[in-house]
Amino acid sequence: MLLWLGIFGFIYTALLSYTSYLAKKEQNLEPKEFALGGNNLNVFFGVLTYSATLFSTFTLMGMPNFFRTHGVGAWIFLGVTDVAMAFLIILFGLRIHKIFQERGHYSMGMFLKHSYGNVYASYIFLFGIFVFLVPYASIQIKGISSFLSVSAPFELSETYWSVVMLSVILSYSSVGGFKAIVYSDAIQGLILLVVVWLISFSCLEAVGGIDNMFQSIKQSNEKLLSVPGPKGLLDFQFLLASFLSIVIMPVTQPQLTTRLIAMKDRKKLKLMAPSVAFFVIAVILPAAVLGFYGAVNYADATPQEFWKGVLINDQSAPIAALTIVGLVAAAMSTTDSQLFALGNESTILL
Repeated sequence: MLLWLGIFGFIYTALLSYTSYLAKKEQNLEPKEFALGGNNLNVFFGVLTYSATLFSTFTLMGMPNFFRTHGVGAWIFLGVTDVAMAFLIILFGLRIHKIFQERGHYSMGMFLKHSYGNVYASYIFLFGIFVFLVPYASIQIKGISSFLSVSAPFELSETYWSVVMLSVILSYSSVGGFKAIVYSDAIQGLILLVVVWLISFSCLEAVGGIDNMFQSIKQSNEKLLSVPGPKGLLDFQFLLASFLSIVIMPVTQPQLTTRLIAMKDRKKLKLMAPSVAFFVIAVILPAAVLGFYGAVNYADATPQEFWKGVLINDQSAPIAALTIVGLVAAAMSTTDSQLFALGNESTILL
């Protein structure tokens, strides 16, 4: 696997370097250009950068483990709520896009300062996203560093992996700005789709198809096939709370709001929203297969044993290597957006 990991790692690094160069070449020195990339995102890049920012390592690690632990009801929690978000993208996105275009804003802090007539609203917003995004970004780095420290074919500490990832993120995002992040998101989004479908097909083949997989689950733990699941988590209260918290993410998380503002025009924004919903289905459906495969073969395993088994040990060397690169890319594409959003919103302090 080491050879394949080197090949895919080199290709990914080369693509990041090239797209950062393109982004640097295309942008001018205006703050708005650096923060929003010229407000000219098309549907293709809009969908991929929004989806890659939304879906992190949770796609290949958290989602499958959630299905493995809590069963089919996780589809309501993940699939239904994320698709419903597309409606808010249209309702909120069209309005905020128009306002930002008319006023020339490039951060939510600027928007709040103008709307309330004082800077204190911006300070409160900045404090809130700092409290939320710093731990969120740290979890991404911590999670993938822990995975790499036990799964990579060479032994390195979590601290080493964390430093390497942060260094790479800060390098291309500081050089190319928002456009460099958008390009890296596009690469990550495509890698994510390829990896999750490749692994899901491999898992289905290993268990003898969908019918055999669900028959095995029914025999081992039938509660996985009903709501609220074997642990009773997915009850009405939990599903309603998660629905509301996920649907309003485009409003509460500036790294997602920025992508709505950066769309070229309202027509492309309208096309982007249902496309994001399609991407959600395309990602969560195979993630569910990984989880149900885990329920059959890793029912009593720890999350770490489950991840290493499904994503690495049970796959061929090329797919396992591509999975590691995909996990790194997923963690980076979410973390870079969060850190960039924090930096962009912090300009209100200057």
